Amino acid sequence: MTGKTIKALLENGIDTKRKSIIVSEGPMPLIENISYEDIERFRNQVKIVDMIKITDLEIIQSKIKSLIKNNPKKTE
Repeated sequence: MTGKTIKALLENGIDTKRKSIIVSEGPMPLIENISYEDIERFRNQVKIVDMIKITDLEIIQSKIKSLIKNNPKKTE
């Protein structure tokens, strides 16, 4: 999956009849072997930090450190 497809999954979910990611730009945005419940749990546990066009390693590392510092809890 590309970053944009993961973003579409998290923001829009899936079409349960077609087993496809809603509003995905990917050529075949299908999710066939994962239950709807597991997808929803994933969507509830993950937060998008859109840095797709960021290439500066220092900026990326700084963002990671900030996110860890501000949200140290772990999910199961």
